[in-house]
Amino acid sequence: MEEYIKYCVKELNIFFSAIKNCVKKEQWTTDRNQKNRALSVTVVNGLIICLRKMIETRKISTFPKYQESMKAIKRFPFGRYKSSQYSRMAEDIYKEYFG
Repeated sequence: MEEYIKYCVKELNIFFSAIKNCVKKEQWTTDRNQKNRALSVTVVNGLIICLRKMIETRKISTFPKYQESMKAIKRFPFGRYKSSQYSRMAEDIYKEYFG
């Protein structure tokens, strides 16, 4: 179990670090005044669901490959999605950057 936990933490860190590297600095915030922030509950849940879909479809990758795939994610309309739309956001991110 301990190895599985370490693996999960590693994959989450790689995925979220690549996203952090690809969004604008001002987007990587929990500040509600930032209109298109990448750190809201909705966005984080959507990204986790997207990662789960990537695992299911065997598209887990490396930091450099995630960076390449998501280089335009800073233009993704994070603010358009509301709290009940985690799954839709995940599907849209998956299709746009990994589909």
